[in-house]
Order: sequence, then C-alpha cells, then structure tokens
Amino acid sequence: KLETVIQKAVELGATKIIPFESKRCIKRPKAEKLDKLTQRHARIAEEAAKQCGRSKLPEVSQPISYKEMLKEATKADIALFCYEGDGTESLSKVLHRKKSELPAASLPTVSIVIGSEGGFSQKEAEEQAYQQLRKVGLGEKALLFPHELSAGQMQRVAIARCLMMKPRLM
Repeated sequence: KLETVIQKAVELGATKIIPFESKRCIKRPKAEKLDKLTQRHARIAEEAAKQCGRSKLPEVSQPISYKEMLKEATKADIALFCYEGDGTESLSKVLHRKKSELPAASLPTVSIVIGSEGGFSQKEAEEQAYQQLRKVGLGEKALLFPHELSAGQMQRVAIARCLMMKPRLM
C-alpha cells in the first residue's frame, strides 16, 4: 500500500514523496477525493517523522501523471528507475559510479522511482530511457515476510533495504 511506502520512505529520510499513476496501478482515486487523500498521506508522513525523530517534515504532493513524474525525477543529481525486468544495472554499482562522478564535498539529490503493486509495463520502462533515468535492479536477495508480496511490493521493500545501507554506499 502507498501508505506503507510513505511511512517507510519518511523513516529512511525522504524529503519529498510524489505519488504518480502508472498503467498497472490498481487503486485510482477519484479527482474529488484527491485533496482528502493527500491530507491523509501528509498525516502519515508527519506521524512517521515524529516516530523516527525527524524535525523537518517531508513534502507529500498530490498524484501526478507518469510523464510528469519522469520529468520531475530527472531534476535530481541521481535519478533511479527501479525495474524488475531485464536491462537493469545493480543499484549499488550505479550509486558507487555516481558518487565518483560528483564533487567530493557535495551531497547529491536522489530521485527513486518505484512502481505500483503491478510493477511497470514494458512501455513505461522504455519511456523512462528517454528521460535519462538509470534503470536499476535490486538483486535476487529479498527480505522474508509472513505473507506473500507482489513484485511491486517486494521492489519497495528492497528499495528500503538498500536505502538503509546508504551510509556505506554514499
């Protein structure tokens, strides 16, 4: 669920969360409910920030289109597109390579694009290439849970796992 993704992203230090609609999104809120839903997401982010002792609250925006999200993601120094299909690079290798490309004293901005429960369609994966996002995979190892998770949910969990290792990578 998006609520869990927001909570964990905040706990891991995200400063901005931008939901977007992709082809395989299962839950599509109606336009008249967007304000209320965004307020709910902001409350979840606020509670997660309090829980982990963060003083600055992350921004949670209203959902945007897939194409708008790609444009927004490329504003970061490092733009990552997490994909469960073929043609990906290792997340840790991309981060190590990017680290060496940036000035030593800089703290880069990072956009991490993760898919919905159904993952990304082939067409969406091809569209991201035009926007110059790095298509990354998270490897074969996964955390175990007492219930089954979809590919998209496992991708989000693996992202959280990789972000927790950030001090060693960046």
